[in-house]
Amino acid sequence: MPLSYEIDAKRRLVLVEYWGRAGIDESAEMFGKYAADPNFAPGQIHLFDLRRVTEVEQNFPKFMQFQAEAASAVAPEAMPSMLVYYSPTELARRMAEMVRKSWDGLDGPTLAIIEDEAEALAVAGCTEKSFDELKRTLASDPA
Repeated sequence: MPLSYEIDAKRRLVLVEYWGRAGIDESAEMFGKYAADPNFAPGQIHLFDLRRVTEVEQNFPKFMQFQAEAASAVAPEAMPSMLVYYSPTELARRMAEMVRKSWDGLDGPTLAIIEDEAEALAVAGCTEKSFDELKRTLASDPA
């Protein structure tokens, strides 16, 4: 699966990394695992690292269906408080914009699309200056 997630329960942070082809079925499968994870909690900040995405599945109706199913699977009070997309490439920005558009007109989480790595981490409440540093911190201090 070309994506993974890691929860830092203390920070209420979920790090989601994509690489290669970002597919809708894989995203749905990962969301199901996340929603069932014992460290899942309402109001977590979701930090997406999209720097290694090389292709995005272009099926907007299927994507909207996934977004609707994901939103209905989580009670409104369990929604993430913020979605932060580190999107340093044109393709990554298009992927993040697709997500942003799916929330248009809905009462959902705050969403930020950021091209600068340190800024994306800071907006998500991290003190680390790089995703590599964040991953080392998470590995050395499991939740």
